[in-house]
Amino acid sequence: MEDIISYIIVFGLIITFTWIYFSKKEKGKRFSLTKKEYSFGSIEVWVEKKGSDIVSLAIEIVSGKDDYQPDSLFVDLMDENRNIEALPIPSEIVIAERKDNFVIDYSGFSKLIKENQNSFETFRFTAGLPDSRKLKTGWMAFNKRWSLYVPDTGKYN
Repeated sequence: MEDIISYIIVFGLIITFTWIYFSKKEKGKRFSLTKKEYSFGSIEVWVEKKGSDIVSLAIEIVSGKDDYQPDSLFVDLMDENRNIEALPIPSEIVIAERKDNFVIDYSGFSKLIKENQNSFETFRFTAGLPDSRKLKTGWMAFNKRWSLYVPDTGKYN
């Protein structure tokens, strides 16, 4: 009789732990990668992760005036000779576009950068405002495993 009760308890614990393990949903994480502030606005890049995989990049633009909305969004690619080439972000990889926020699909963006990876090392996002001003993020790059990082400036404390 005691054996049957112990088997029922062990079996019940296994079912309970299995149910908890499979019912737990992965939480999304969001953290800031780079932020630049100007006198006429600011721009910030957020990385959105699901588990350990990067799902999307969110570019948050805050302009000094409420009626300003960014006209365009570009990615500036820099090569080893410090030459910069501006590429418009294709509309296919933009998941959501709101007044001050662009959400870009990470896999589509990494494909866009991989196509130009031979000649370019770092990149940044640029948002054009209606009065010909530009908001530019800090420089970013991909490491060997194709995850994003902000490269070191070479200056140490």
